[in-house]
Amino acid sequence: ASVSSAGGEGMAPGVLGPLLGMASAQLARLGGSDLLAAVCDHAAERLHCFGGREVAEIASAAAKLSLQRPGFLRAFTKLCAEGERPSGQGRWRSLRDVSMAAVALLQVSKRTAPSCEGADLAAAFRGLAASSLHYFGPGAEAHGGAPSARDAVELAHALAHALAVRPPHGGAPLAAAPVVAEALRAALGK
Repeated sequence: ASVSSAGGEGMAPGVLGPLLGMASAQLARLGGSDLLAAVCDHAAERLHCFGGREVAEIASAAAKLSLQRPGFLRAFTKLCAEGERPSGQGRWRSLRDVSMAAVALLQVSKRTAPSCEGADLAAAFRGLAASSLHYFGPGAEAHGGAPSARDAVELAHALAHALAVRPPHGGAPLAAAPVVAEALRAALGK
């Protein structure tokens, strides 16, 4: 057996992220807060190795159960703020992944103190807005085709409700970010 780059002992590479994502979705349905807290804590240090779908599923499950895991929140917001992977390989495989992450981030922003224990929600929303632009317009075919109206509406909903979010150390609200305005126009033009 091999050791996964995502930290799963004896697990084939690339299996841990999807497994934790699916487990998180089931735990949210079953109300398994204690187990989901353990998943979030385990995933926090490995989140950068996971794909966007898994990240969004874990974050969505945590938001649904109102889990406040500072380490996971910092890792999640950092990953969202970074947007696409530096290698150029897309972290987010579809607008569904981006919109699911944005909705989870919105839920977190409504329940978390403005400081969010070191998490920059504004940067995370800007990163998701920038990532979403790959799925609109003529270049969308290279990124899996045109997004569904549902995903575009969910993204617009999350971004619109987050327009007042500010960086933790002050600064202009998300409404002043050009990339957010561009993402909203693209999503609403769908």
